[in-house]
Amino acid sequence: MIVTDGCSRNSSNSSSSIGCSSSKIVVVVVVVVVVVVVVLVVNRGRGGYLVVVVVVVVVVVVVVVVVFYVVVLVVVVIVEVVVVVVVHVVVRIGLIIEN
Repeated sequence: MIVTDGCSRNSSNSSSSIGCSSSKIVVVVVVVVVVVVVVLVVNRGRGGYLVVVVVVVVVVVVVVVVVFYVVVLVVVVIVEVVVVVVVHVVVRIGLIIEN
């Protein structure tokens, strides 16, 4: 079974798709950190409310992205296991009926 996980390659097992998705999470976290640092540097001498709002929004976005990827990975692994089990059972039943 070939699963396309949004990377430039196809993966036939869940471990490579987990590695690819975790690299996406790392990229998102790095971008978020860069945005926060830029906002902090630009807003250095002014009021702090904008910084607090930006930091809260960034933290919420990062948490949502990480939870989304974890849920997607869990669902993909469960679907792969169910498909393998169903195919195995169907093949066994077919062999039993043939004999």
